[in-house]
Amino acid sequence: MDTTVNNQAQTGICPKCGKQFPQKTGTCPFDGSPLNHELPDPMIGTMLPRNYRITGKLGRGAMSVVYSGVYEPLNQPVAIKILKSHLVSDQSTFKRFQQEAKTAGALEHENIVGILDFGVTDQGVPYLIMELLEGESLTDRLRRSRGLSLDAVISLFSQAADALQYTHERGVIHRDVKPSNILIVHEEGMAKLKIVDFGIAKMQTTRGPAGALDLTATGEVFGTPLYVSPEQAMGRTLDCRADIYSLGCVMYEAVAGQPAFSGTTAFDVIRMQVSDDPIPLGAVRPDLKIPPSLALAVTKSMSKVPASRYQTMSELLEDLQKARMELNSETRESSSKGLSTVKSTGKSDDKLDPLVVSQRAKTAPVSAAGSKQFNVLLLPLLMAGVSGLLAGALILFAFDFTEKMTQSQTKSTNDHRMVVGDTRASLPQRIQVMDPQAVALGKSAHVQYEKGNYGAAEAQCKKAIEITSSKGQKLGSAILLSELCSIYTAHNNLPAALDAGQKAVAVLQKADASRKADLAIALRSLGIVHYYLHQPAKAEPLLKQAWQIDQEICGPISLACAIDLSNLARAEEDNKNFDRAEDHYKESIAISEKVYGRSDPRLAERIENLAAFLAKRNRQVEARTLERRAKHLASDK
Repeated sequence: MDTTVNNQAQTGICPKCGKQFPQKTGTCPFDGSPLNHELPDPMIGTMLPRNYRITGKLGRGAMSVVYSGVYEPLNQPVAIKILKSHLVSDQSTFKRFQQEAKTAGALEHENIVGILDFGVTDQGVPYLIMELLEGESLTDRLRRSRGLSLDAVISLFSQAADALQYTHERGVIHRDVKPSNILIVHEEGMAKLKIVDFGIAKMQTTRGPAGALDLTATGEVFGTPLYVSPEQAMGRTLDCRADIYSLGCVMYEAVAGQPAFSGTTAFDVIRMQVSDDPIPLGAVRPDLKIPPSLALAVTKSMSKVPASRYQTMSELLEDLQKARMELNSETRESSSKGLSTVKSTGKSDDKLDPLVVSQRAKTAPVSAAGSKQFNVLLLPLLMAGVSGLLAGALILFAFDFTEKMTQSQTKSTNDHRMVVGDTRASLPQRIQVMDPQAVALGKSAHVQYEKGNYGAAEAQCKKAIEITSSKGQKLGSAILLSELCSIYTAHNNLPAALDAGQKAVAVLQKADASRKADLAIALRSLGIVHYYLHQPAKAEPLLKQAWQIDQEICGPISLACAIDLSNLARAEEDNKNFDRAEDHYKESIAISEKVYGRSDPRLAERIENLAAFLAKRNRQVEARTLERRAKHLASDK
């Protein structure tokens, strides 16, 4: 007798999960079900074509049985899914099984179970070879505890949304999203989600549902009642929004610890899916402080009317990312008395970070053109500050959304030119602190700088400084030294840049309030020098001070603040202040969206930079979503 089969006679099988355990085991250690001590499955020990051997049973479903196995030439563990023998003669079921092989086999995503091979046994039974995963289904996880932690919900369902967005972009609708088709595995110490079972998935062509591969009869319902969408329950034509509804149902259960709907029969549940609204999550789990964006994500996903739901998984993913921010903000607030974090309003149309919302409530925002009104008491200071900004801001040389590059490769950005504006407008203000000849030389130096002629820019700026120094114009010299600091930085002469920047800051810190804009620019320039000298601990306070000044004179919703925050985030990241860095990267994007508009191509670099930051934090799903958005924006340039 085959020793493999003989050994299997000494096992017990769990009727729920289908896993096998030694004969002496009385109950399943995973779900507590009494084990059935029965004769082994005759398939165990069988060698399939292409050198796959079945070694054990993992589970069973309505159409198939899943076994563990091994690819013997490489001794590689695999999972083997085999169609139940009594269904082989059913052509519709046979074709669905083949369809799963073709559909899932064409999908390559880290959160979708990999299909390795497809074949047919000598008896004509089809089988799938899949990657073998060590973990548990979401169904099993929810049985063990009442719901998941909010952090786990956001993390896992962000991965699910990203994976399903990937399938939808390729015309594949899963149509059976439910906890048992979601596996949780651990890779590199992190929980990773895997979506399985594309057995009733539907392929859509570019012509839409009319051109779809349809293996179901008209009005035939597939899916599971607890998670089926209203349109699917009524046998109507489906699109990706059916998966969005089903995922919303699963999210609800993961938070609430119970399904959104329950009844004595499947018909009762289907009726509720079509006509009833679920009990709000806050009422089911009053013990949880659910982030507003997470509650919105669940509610909007489960809208009965497809047009009222998210139209794509990417839209759902955006709100899940906002929920992460809200949860992190709340966690920091509760754990640190020293932080003054402001909670988000949770409004779906508010794209600003919580801190920006708070500042906007206190200070009237300034548009890109600077046309909105400030408080009358701030008007004189603002006029002086903006004039000084135009005079002195010959460089906002932000390392804004570029990787650390050699300074010789650094160029001024579009943001820099937009904020500086036309320096001629500042001539009257400059004449107050600088000889007219020095003003002209300074303007010429700036033109040469923007052209990349750093040698000429340096020479002209030094001549201007000689003039102001000879006439005792300390403020004029400080403004020009700040400009020279930026020129040196761009020309990769960091020691000289450091000296010029320190001298400029020392003078401007003693100046009156009318020179605050010049001080902000000097602080920013000096902070950037420290950053490039790999001194983030020195760069961070300087860049933070520049941001605080710009908030005062330009308003929190201004392009100057957006660039300050981007610079500050980069220094914070290098200084390993990752939470603050993430908040400031996102806040910079949010302000830029208000200034430019959400569809402006100039947002692409900022979004790419945040994506790079998240990728380094092993948050690949969010990073890929942002990369897609950045690519879409950049294509509109």
